[in-house]
Amino acid sequence: MNHTAWFEQAESDLDAARVLSSANHHSQAVWLAAQAAEKAHKAILMALGLRYQDKHFKHLGHDTSEISVLLPEALHDPRNPDIAAMVSTLELRAKSSRYPALAPMPLG
Repeated sequence: MNHTAWFEQAESDLDAARVLSSANHHSQAVWLAAQAAEKAHKAILMALGLRYQDKHFKHLGHDTSEISVLLPEALHDPRNPDIAAMVSTLELRAKSSRYPALAPMPLG
């Protein structure tokens, strides 16, 4: 799979998240939005020519913060603190929606 395919899938996931959110399915929307962020990170890795295989991501989980360590250091953290806060919130809420018993957090 090339970087364009990863990016297109990320966009599709984000579109689906918007549909789910507008239908008040917030937990599922958050999970798909987090999937979109994860796939966008993978698209960036591939676009930069960094080689990886799915087996490399099996141990990382789904957090973009874990995947971002594979990016060049200049891309590890967003420069805009508002974006960094949004990414952190997305990751926390995605965990909550994926594992509600482990990290209860209201969604909506």
